[in-house]
Amino acid sequence: PKSLASAGLLAYIVTQKYEDGLPLSRQERIFERAGIDLNRTSMARRLIASLFSIIPKMKYFYQARIFEELCKPKFIPAYDKG
Repeated sequence: PKSLASAGLLAYIVTQKYEDGLPLSRQERIFERAGIDLNRTSMARRLIASLFSIIPKMKYFYQARIFEELCKPKFIPAYDKG
C-alpha cells in the first residue's frame, strides 16, 4: 500500500544519504531487513518531491541572508597612533 512519508522518515533518509554517505540501495536493504517495504525508487521520488517543496523556502532564506549581510555594519579597526 502507498502512503505519504513522514517528515521524520524523509529526514532520516536525507541524513543517511547526504551526511553519512549511505546510498539508497543500502538503505533499501536496511529497511528490508527491518521488514519495511520501501524501495530505492520510492525513496528517490520522495526526496525529489521534498526538494521541490523546499527550494522556494531555500531561495527566500538565501536572499534574506544576503540582505542581512549587506545591511550589517562593517567593522573598521581603529588604528593606534601611539
